[in-house]
This record gives sequence, structure tokens and C-alpha cells, in this order.
Amino acid sequence: MNAFDRFDCLSPIDYRYDEDHGMTPYLSENAFTEHKRRYELALLAAVARRLAPRSLAPADAADRFQQSCPTVSPEEVYDAERGNKEKGIKGVKHDLRAQIVVMAKQCDPEVVRLLHIPATSWDTIGTANIVRYRGALAEVLLPRLVSLEGQLIGITIREAETVCVGRTHRRHAVP
Repeated sequence: MNAFDRFDCLSPIDYRYDEDHGMTPYLSENAFTEHKRRYELALLAAVARRLAPRSLAPADAADRFQQSCPTVSPEEVYDAERGNKEKGIKGVKHDLRAQIVVMAKQCDPEVVRLLHIPATSWDTIGTANIVRYRGALAEVLLPRLVSLEGQLIGITIREAETVCVGRTHRRHAVP
């Protein structure tokens, strides 16, 4: 059994039911943090590709950044955002800025200056959300809806000849 991670919950009461709804890889706090990290890496790669020919960035900046910043945990981000007196961390009071601070600590110092340059916070958050929602829809929700549709069609065919009371205005219909 895996250890409980509160950042894998979609709701504060998720831990009570322990259901595998399939949405955790897309909609949990861990997933959100990971999708923001991936977008920042993709953005950095695009910036580095444009700046490298002008000698404004190392040619291998994108690869070096991805190798030096493999993960970011929500716990670290929350500590950087809100501060943590026990760890001696002063908060930056901004969610994405906190994530950039955590990523910058892990990052290769030569490429850290490129991090988050051409983006606003909502570029990153909006793009991360679009990717998460699209993944949840395509990988979890639509297959389940197709399965439900098949089950409903099966019930409809099986019960097509079943006699039942007609209703109108929440009352039995009278012929």
C-alpha cells in the first residue's frame, strides 16, 4: 500500500473513500505542480532555442535544465510561498513565483536566469490547466462515458418490451 500523500487528493475528504477514480494524475495538487513544471521546462526549451544562435544562452540550456530540475514537490512550493519558520524559509507570497524559486534552487546556475522570463503567471497556470483537463477528459472521462453509453444501450434493448406506467406531470397518465 502506498503512503498517503495529501497532495494526491482532489478534495479534502478524498482520503476517506480511497477510491481509484483515475483523476489523480490530472487533477490533484501534485499533478498541477508537475504540469506547471513541465510547461516551464517547455517554455525554457523554446526560449533557449531562440537565444542560443545569438549566443545569449548555452546551446544545451534546455537539456541541462531538464536534467537538473527533475521534480518539484507541492510541499516545497507551499513552504516557499507561505514561508516555514521551522525551516527558516521566508515566503514569497506568490504561488508560481514560489515554484520558480524552488526550481531555481535545483537548476544549473548557468541557465537559471532564463527561467520564466517570457511568461506571465497565468500563461503557465492556464496552459498547465488546459493540459490537465484535456488529459483527464481524454484518458478518464470519455472512456467511462462511452462505457456508460454502452451499458445504457444494453439496458434499453433488454427492457424495450417491459410494460411500465406512463407518467405525466409526476402522476400516472390516464388513457
